[in-house]
Amino acid sequence: MPGKLQNVQELMEERISLLWKNPEDYVSFLETASRLYKYSFKDQILIHAQRPDAIACAEYDTWGREDITNRYIKRGSKGIALIKEENGRAKLRYVFDFADTAAKDERSRTPFFWKVTHENEDAVIKRLSPAADYIGEAVRVKTDELVRLHSEEYLSGLLEEKDNTFLAGLDDMSIRFLQSLR
Repeated sequence: MPGKLQNVQELMEERISLLWKNPEDYVSFLETASRLYKYSFKDQILIHAQRPDAIACAEYDTWGREDITNRYIKRGSKGIALIKEENGRAKLRYVFDFADTAAKDERSRTPFFWKVTHENEDAVIKRLSPAADYIGEAVRVKTDELVRLHSEEYLSGLLEEKDNTFLAGLDDMSIRFLQSLR
């Protein structure tokens, strides 16, 4: 009988494969990931699989710290299982969404949930790409810039991990050529 860790690993693998098959699933994942940008891709996948509506996640102890939020986890809340590597072994750790918390007292804090609004849109556009006329263009320009800046680093990592992927049959030069077409 599979244990919890194995079930969570299988859930992650299943959800990763679904991302590439269904555009709606991918967009839904991106919406969740945009709120949880400090988490790794695998953590974002698992959070989305278990709680796609999550807005801010942290471990039990983090929510309770007086110097951070001073909040408690509501009775009956179910943690979101994530996989962590420790000493070469996979283990489960759990995080809780903001919706699972409540204020302890008047000193409790609500995390700041930043978003683009009508009031700050021009400042965001200027920060991303001063020449852009609208937010979509600014995001596209900034994304292209970051891809160009980091593509060699990511490509090197991809070449090291190409086994058991659709790239396995290609030599490194062919993969570099395909990347240059972008």
